[in-house]
Amino acid sequence: LMLLGVTGFLLFASRAQWVKAGAVLVLLALKPHLFYLFWLALLFWLIDRRRWDLCCGAVAGLLVTPWYSMRRCSLSIGT
Repeated sequence: LMLLGVTGFLLFASRAQWVKAGAVLVLLALKPHLFYLFWLALLFWLIDRRRWDLCCGAVAGLLVTPWYSMRRCSLSIGT
């Protein structure tokens, strides 16, 4: 999953699809201790380039992920 996250981010960033690139960063957020230098470099890059839509995609992905998992859990329980 980590490799998929990095590959997806680079793919969408090269195509200038910043919201999708931010959404794929959710996969890297699963184990943030493995990519702490990436997060630091990304923070400096975001401040320098002012790509706030990438941040919006990342926040949207982080908000959808728990909602989706809670929804699947409630469907399996039957409530």
